[in-house]
Amino acid sequence: MRIAFLQAICGAAAVSIDNALIHQDIQRRAEKLAGEIALQKQYAENVVRSITDGVYTVDTDNRIVSWNRGGGGHQQGYSAEEAVGHLCSELGRHLGADGGLLLSCRRMSV
Repeated sequence: MRIAFLQAICGAAAVSIDNALIHQDIQRRAEKLAGEIALQKQYAENVVRSITDGVYTVDTDNRIVSWNRGGGGHQQGYSAEEAVGHLCSELGRHLGADGGLLLSCRRMSV
């Protein structure tokens, strides 16, 4: 009886150790991926920031999440602080003095 009990305890301990090792491996992989994602995000932000034309991005709800400083720091009369967080449709569709489109809210497929 005692041997069977000890074998059961040892088996449960072995499973627990295996689970802990798997968890550590998953944690290491997640941390590595998080670092890689952060680098890619920084790279994309630098690319957008370097574009001289005005560029903005929206989330899946069409809410503005980023607004670069192209065009002298303001796009269509809005600063980043004024635009970020608003729905794209709240800013509307704007035309420049030459009649060219300055801002249009339309979803682009990726």
